[in-house]
Amino acid sequence: MDQIWHNIHELLEQGLLISVAKVTLGLIMLGLSLVSFYVVLVAGKWHAQLVNLEQTANFCRDELMFQFIVARSRLDEMKGYISRRRQANSVSLNPQVLKSIGSILLLVVRKEKSIVQWGMLIVKLGGSLLNFLKSSGKANN
Repeated sequence: MDQIWHNIHELLEQGLLISVAKVTLGLIMLGLSLVSFYVVLVAGKWHAQLVNLEQTANFCRDELMFQFIVARSRLDEMKGYISRRRQANSVSLNPQVLKSIGSILLLVVRKEKSIVQWGMLIVKLGGSLLNFLKSSGKANN
């Protein structure tokens, strides 16, 4: 008991600022020790939650990778479908039609004024186009 009175007496003899600093430091140490104790108590719960979160993240990552693979294969299928449709719908001109168009362009370049030549080439082009359309109509059926 004497020791306690002696400590109190020493505390009262020191300056007020030093006493306040000692009390403040003691309270800070008490608060930090309580926080540390709380962390120790709930560390197991936090660990379990973090493990659960990690497992969920891994599952979502794997699921997303699977969905990417499926989407990529569907995209490849769609690309193949579009290319097949494009090839089926592509129109290739008959070489005879191209020759007729070339002849007409040659007249334009030469600035031909003869109506007879124009008429003959237009009739020839029309016949070539009709033959081409008839043959492509039979090919599609």
